[in-house]
Amino acid sequence: MPGPDKTTVETRLEGLFLLLFNKERKSCEAKIHTAAKGHRMIITIKENGIVRDETRFSQKKLLSLHPISIFVSEGENKKPTGSSVTAKPRFKKILDLEGKEFYNRPLDIRPGFYGASINLNNGVLEETEIVNCAFRVKETLFAALKKLMRSGPITEAEWEAFKKRALKEDPDSIKPLAPFASDAKATVSLKKGQKLWITSGKKRVPLFDPIEPGKNYEIIFDYTDTKKPSSIRDCLGFANHCEAMRRKKGEPVYCIFYPEIKPDPDGTVTSTPSGLCLSARIDPEG
Repeated sequence: MPGPDKTTVETRLEGLFLLLFNKERKSCEAKIHTAAKGHRMIITIKENGIVRDETRFSQKKLLSLHPISIFVSEGENKKPTGSSVTAKPRFKKILDLEGKEFYNRPLDIRPGFYGASINLNNGVLEETEIVNCAFRVKETLFAALKKLMRSGPITEAEWEAFKKRALKEDPDSIKPLAPFASDAKATVSLKKGQKLWITSGKKRVPLFDPIEPGKNYEIIFDYTDTKKPSSIRDCLGFANHCEAMRRKKGEPVYCIFYPEIKPDPDGTVTSTPSGLCLSARIDPEG
């Protein structure tokens, strides 16, 4: 248990964010894809594991709150003590749309897609859950994937046969991805006399009561579909990010997919059966 003069605050970002980490300025901006249909934000604050606050925000409301800021202050001031965001080496595992797996160059953002953001002023960035079985799949294959999986999970043999046919027509249509993190978090330690604020707008209007030393906290920003993705047609989160980038003519829109595989006769599974798609795209370099 933390002492009365110390606390740890872990901020988790889950969902359709574009995370821009600026090493020189020691700050981080999580852009929110407010052009993605059917999305909403749930901000949850847990105090020693117990939910203290939980609030839902529509995309329209997020636009009015821009920017949301998370920062540490001294005393009663609502001004940041200074930027201090750093990243652990493992943060490099966070998926990078501009990296070697995808477009291999810096991409500009098209206007009108990321209408809100979260500014992180303090904390140590790192990845959360690591995904080991994802494939980069061109969006043009999703109609066929939907048909293949219309009855639910498929066998390993069915998936391998599908890949073989697709790769014969287009060798770049399906590629395995190296293990990567689906989401990120930032951890802050508060000492006596400090407070952590979550505010909105340039005037820094508090969204919640400030967090003070004495207990451990978890802040979860969950920006995902209003309904949990349950089928191939819902697996377009990553595509939302690709569509928001200035791509060259003819460059593909990518989706990330990992099939739900039926267990083998002995009960083992060769792929993670927990879901069909990953909706987050996080970019570690701004």
